[in-house]
Amino acid sequence: MKKILLIALPFVLLFPLIVPAPVAEGAGKFKFAYSQVTPKVPCQNSTVTYKARIVKNQKPISGINIKFKVYYKTTTTRYSTVKTNKQGVVTKKFRIGRATPNYQVKVVSEAKKNGQIFKDSTTFRPKSC
Repeated sequence: MKKILLIALPFVLLFPLIVPAPVAEGAGKFKFAYSQVTPKVPCQNSTVTYKARIVKNQKPISGINIKFKVYYKTTTTRYSTVKTNKQGVVTKKFRIGRATPNYQVKVVSEAKKNGQIFKDSTTFRPKSC
């Protein structure tokens, strides 16, 4: 019995039992559940729909301002902020003009809440029709 105790004691001292701390009600980070543009392969000069959802602890967060930039091949377009609804979702339609066919256009979303800035991105690839 003493041998087991002498062998086990160093491990207990070096690797104490780790118990997770309780999570406070308001704990957790705000984050994008998703951001997307549909259709993923739109025709030039068409309208696409940007959609994003903000959550905290898997629950939707309303009233958060989201702004986004669209990085085309030769230019960047900034869109004004849009607030999330009760489901934590924001939707914005915009025209893509003569976006370069087969060029992957990046859309970067940014939101800020309680000093926390969080980002997400998605892409789409225009085609000539």
